Amino acid sequence: SVDRPPTLVAEALSYFTRLRGSFPGHEYALKAEAQIGKCRRLLAEYEVYSGDFFFRTQNYHAAWLRYMIVLRDYPDIEDMRKYSEKRRHMAYFLYLKNSGESRRRDQENTWHKWLDWL
Repeated sequence: SVDRPPTLVAEALSYFTRLRGSFPGHEYALKAEAQIGKCRRLLAEYEVYSGDFFFRTQNYHAAWLRYMIVLRDYPDIEDMRKYSEKRRHMAYFLYLKNSGESRRRDQENTWHKWLDWL
């Protein structure tokens, strides 16, 4: 499932890819092609799930990075790509907004730091 670490799925993907590369045209290589698609979809769903978690917890920079991973590594999975494209724009906007507000707060409150010793 997508809420568990994808290490076993990534390992299976590497085995299926190696099988396809070592024995092209063999019946098992053709079956491995379907399994490669399933593994890639699970990995993309995991990245989207992680990005959504970071988005809900207001860690917008991490969410943006997860959505970018989907766009970079899994552009062939159409629905995940479209969803990540929309969410990455929102996450990046909110990240910039929050970082700008915290910088402004730090700059405005600098004179308070001078009076902390009183």
